[in-house]
Amino acid sequence: QFLYFIGGMHSFPARINAVGSMAFTALAICAGVMAATTFVNETWAAPSRPTGHIVIRPTQLINLDIGHPHAPHETRPIERCVVFLDVEADFTPAFNWNTKQVYVYAVAHYANAKMVRNEVTLWDTILTSADQAKLKLPRVAEYYFDDFAQNLRGANVTVRLWYHIMSHSGFTFTRELPEAAATFVAK
Repeated sequence: QFLYFIGGMHSFPARINAVGSMAFTALAICAGVMAATTFVNETWAAPSRPTGHIVIRPTQLINLDIGHPHAPHETRPIERCVVFLDVEADFTPAFNWNTKQVYVYAVAHYANAKMVRNEVTLWDTILTSADQAKLKLPRVAEYYFDDFAQNLRGANVTVRLWYHIMSHSGFTFTRELPEAAATFVAK
């Protein structure tokens, strides 16, 4: 009787091990099927197509001297562009049974004499459900648009809306809303 609880093929620990192994295997197979079906759906079958657009409010370019928090007597000149965006978008198509959240962000792209490609994130948000997926946000400005090289004046700046679809299980998809782009000249 005692050996039934501590050892043997039909003992209590052996049965717990068998049930645990079976449950883990079933969960792993379900996660693999979730990842595979989401990949096929987002890549070939029916990729999500959110819609939206951005409107750029009039901008202002200012020159500032900023200091380091640990050395406030040492300042450095920068150019700061004050940008306000009107964001209107519908990310409902990005949500399906495997979507955990959608990370949405607006990026300013510009080139200057020193750097061919410059990118600055101006605004971002995380959508955790389809109920939050419709955005209508006037005058958003979350992050500073600073150029430490002071080459921003006169640059053509394009602001684009990007999004990441993050799944419960599987791949992360990064896409751009092609119709959600606006251009301005920093001045």
